[in-house]
Amino acid sequence: MNAPGATGIQFPAAVEHDTALDELLLRTVTDGQHATSTCRMGSPTSATTVVDPRCRVLHVVDASIFPTCPRANPNLVTIAAAELMVDRLMR
Repeated sequence: MNAPGATGIQFPAAVEHDTALDELLLRTVTDGQHATSTCRMGSPTSATTVVDPRCRVLHVVDASIFPTCPRANPNLVTIAAAELMVDRLMR
């Protein structure tokens, strides 16, 4: 018996044991987030500007610096990396 809307996944077999459920989730779950509006355009002299009015990149720290994709939502670790770099640049 499959859950409504499921395609090709036999859920009762997967939920009989926590290990099987964990394996199923790790194989099949993805997210669909689309971050936008994260890079401010403005004056090159502003500390909060990422691109200048001609869209030339001044500085940016984002999840592309990570060697592998985090298994959890990358939002907090990306913010932490960016804040670390700001601290280093402001010294």
